[in-house]
Amino acid sequence: ISSITHESNSDASARQILLLSYTTFTESNMIFNCLNRRFFDCIGHEKTWHVQTKVVSFIQIWMRQYWDEDWESNIFLLNALEDWFKQIENKYAENDEIKWKKSKYKKLVDMLVKTMEFQRANKRNQSISQNNPHEWGMSPIRQQRELMEKRFDATYDFFKLNNTKIARQITHMDMTYFGAIKARECIGQAWKKKNKHEIAKNICALIDHFNRIAKWVQSRVLLAKDAKKRAR
Repeated sequence: ISSITHESNSDASARQILLLSYTTFTESNMIFNCLNRRFFDCIGHEKTWHVQTKVVSFIQIWMRQYWDEDWESNIFLLNALEDWFKQIENKYAENDEIKWKKSKYKKLVDMLVKTMEFQRANKRNQSISQNNPHEWGMSPIRQQRELMEKRFDATYDFFKLNNTKIARQITHMDMTYFGAIKARECIGQAWKKKNKHEIAKNICALIDHFNRIAKWVQSRVLLAKDAKKRAR
């Protein structure tokens, strides 16, 4: 954290790597505690303000990229953030409300508050779109799964459909599953862990989808009455 928020560090890749992979060796609260200490421990340094803005920028990017995974339902982390806001106010307001309103530190706090509000509003919009997929032109995994689980007419002959149309629809479903995968799910072969349905739920959903399609193709080949239909 000290290196990433150092006043002379202009490389953003380390921050990205830490945010992506920290769940493999620590918890979100520990990362935030380090940022908290970094914000206040640098006081008195000639580059104090520069370091503090980097700390706030780190938290802001963290919220933007990992709100769903790290922030939304983490009460302890959200409470720690609120306490941190109060610490900043107590440190720099000096019991002077007018001074605090004009303070540059209030602007830092307000920036993070606005980021939180934006992420929460964005999440609400996503929930609305998932509940009304046709209205928003979206096709979430839940809708795809329900469609796959529906009982189709066993007498329907899929060979009547154009091959290209079938391929397009399967590709459309595949992209829905691929698009839902989060970067962290790909770390350390998470889809093979005991808690894979928690830490790599979207990869698991893609694997289940692939297996369903494979079994469907196998059954269509085996149920074909002649060699010509099997080849098709």
